[in-house]
Amino acid sequence: MAQTFAGGNGQGNIAQIVIGRPQGEKVDRVLVELPAGVWLPDGVSVKIADKDFAALTFKRCLQSCFASAPLTDPQREALFSATTATFVFKDANQTPVSISLSLKGIRDAYKALNDK
Repeated sequence: MAQTFAGGNGQGNIAQIVIGRPQGEKVDRVLVELPAGVWLPDGVSVKIADKDFAALTFKRCLQSCFASAPLTDPQREALFSATTATFVFKDANQTPVSISLSLKGIRDAYKALNDK
């Protein structure tokens, strides 16, 4: 499952968030793609109901930067029960940037993808 976030004023896509199981892996992952130039040391934090949920570590930067973390069964169930997740990272000036992701329908979407 993927959600792309576009910036205003013709900025194009500023983020893509993917939740699922990569081919050949045994566990689900949360992956965030952000533009090059983000502040790498802090990674991306994920919050649900203002509580820390997951910490994603940047793995590589090419034309964009990728941060990911495994998604445990309890975390997946927490996503299914929540309505919104907030992804927080820092831009090049170390200013925090938050992106909210609606989780409405995530359980049904996950089930549909895994029933294929």
